[in-house]
Amino acid sequence: MKGLASLLLGLVLWAPSALAQAPRPPQFVLLAFDGSLNLDMWRDTLAFARANDVRFTYFISGVYFLLDGQRERYVEPTHGPGHSNIGFGGASPAELRERVARVNEAHATGHEIASHVNGHFDGTRWTLAEWQSELEQFPRLVFGVGSNNGLTDPPVAAYAFAPETIRGFRAPLLGHNDAMYQALAAHRYSYDTSKTSPPGYWPERRDGIWNFPLAELRIAGTGKRTLSMDYNFYFAQSEGKPDPAHAAEYRDEMVRTYLAYFASSYVGNRAPVHIGHHFSRWNDGAYWDAMQEFARTVCHLPEVRCTTYRELEAFLEQLPDGARKAYARGEFDKSEFPEAATALARAERGIEADLLLAGSTRTSLVKATVSGADAQRLTAGHGARTVWRIDGVTVARGKERSLDLRSYRSMLSKDSRVSVSVERRGREVLKATHLIEPAGRGFRLSETPDEFGALSGDHPDAHRAESH
Repeated sequence: MKGLASLLLGLVLWAPSALAQAPRPPQFVLLAFDGSLNLDMWRDTLAFARANDVRFTYFISGVYFLLDGQRERYVEPTHGPGHSNIGFGGASPAELRERVARVNEAHATGHEIASHVNGHFDGTRWTLAEWQSELEQFPRLVFGVGSNNGLTDPPVAAYAFAPETIRGFRAPLLGHNDAMYQALAAHRYSYDTSKTSPPGYWPERRDGIWNFPLAELRIAGTGKRTLSMDYNFYFAQSEGKPDPAHAAEYRDEMVRTYLAYFASSYVGNRAPVHIGHHFSRWNDGAYWDAMQEFARTVCHLPEVRCTTYRELEAFLEQLPDGARKAYARGEFDKSEFPEAATALARAERGIEADLLLAGSTRTSLVKATVSGADAQRLTAGHGARTVWRIDGVTVARGKERSLDLRSYRSMLSKDSRVSVSVERRGREVLKATHLIEPAGRGFRLSETPDEFGALSGDHPDAHRAESH
């Protein structure tokens, strides 16, 4: 990691005269959290921000401002009263009071409070009326915390800001639809972070709502796809299961991936960098540690703003539309961009390759195919090998790109999975896992591999782990 830090430090060697002349946009870095239950994470994130002069956006969940005994006050639009995918605010009035105090502290010290609404259910099929119900309940739960929970003696501290100051939104599970955007506009939200895009996207506003998407990335040194969100790394790296033995490796991969993402924007078209985390410490805190190292490395480089979505929105609001489009095309002076940053962006990129499994109901043969620009480089050479597993048990290892399932019929059950990994120099760089079931004379594979879960929104487990 010292080599990476040295390369990034080279970015500070900008000539002052060039800075004065360069009509470049600043490099926005948006560091955000989904969650609001875990008090330790409130304390730690606020302390880190103070020590490093960064600003976070906190997408808070309304149900965490209801004590467990008051859960019936929340009516989930499709499941009814008292249902939440992520639990409620616990049984302790003292902890609930502190949660309110931490929200106030965050706002008072320059952070942004935004909405992750309430029960963390997938709203992709919700109607307009259901979305409106969810949005209307959010301020009642958050700002009615005292009366909702009977915290009157002494009364809970009042918020230092009003409900209408909450302008930002992230849908649970990133589950969005047209009805959601209609409801957001009706409730005067001004930006949404529920979509994804490749790096390099400059925000656009549609129907009054700015689109601030998470980034679709490949983990550094691998072809594994993920989003710029900690739970998605957790899923891609350890299948969403604890693996603290490899925490240092996972942390290093996230830091290098984030640095590559940053550098590609910083020396590219300066598109905002979007990173979303949770109030959870999976894999021995690897992802929270990685975010801290990333922020310490980049946030004080020239022309970088590690700040809130509201500040990004304010910057965009004052830009002529032509200027924003020119930025998206990279049409600004880059003459003083240091070579070190360009080298970092190139050296730290992920591998452009994908692994696909295919089978047929007419045969028991399952075939693996590696495709993409880096496929040949990835699979060639002495250090490359293919590993086949059934339900996690290794059944073949070598160069074979196909597996005859007839030889392993005794191992298979109705819920069995077959997986194939590509390893290079002992490191797993690609993997595809499918559910298999008998069909005809052969087997049928599930339509999509399990690994696609790393490209979906934050699972409710991302929040349930907050209290662990």
